[in-house]
Amino acid sequence: MLNLLKGNRFFSITPRVVHSLPGRLRVHFSAMERLSSRWHRYSEPVAELVEIKQGIENTNIQPETGNVLITYDADTLGDKDILDWLESIVKISLKNIRSFSSMSEDNFESLLNRVKTQLMALEK
Repeated sequence: MLNLLKGNRFFSITPRVVHSLPGRLRVHFSAMERLSSRWHRYSEPVAELVEIKQGIENTNIQPETGNVLITYDADTLGDKDILDWLESIVKISLKNIRSFSSMSEDNFESLLNRVKTQLMALEK
């Protein structure tokens, strides 16, 4: 389980499975609900990070609810593969966030590019 400290409170950034069918996984990130609405515009670029994984077909992020629906090729991947991939994205993102003195919208795009490069290297 991955946790972040915000103020005096920890909150989990580990996804919780809400619903699962072969080829379809809905997870909930409680941390996403706490993001300011100004960050919602990055849902699509973050979805693109998820879709770097071979076999993931579509990712629909609902930042208002914290839910992420992922459709994938069930012949290629399973729920555990998807959850492991999401954990990799979070870990790589956290590692790269440390290189910024603060996180603003300006440097968030740089963060996305760094994470994308590293995830693509994992998939080679």
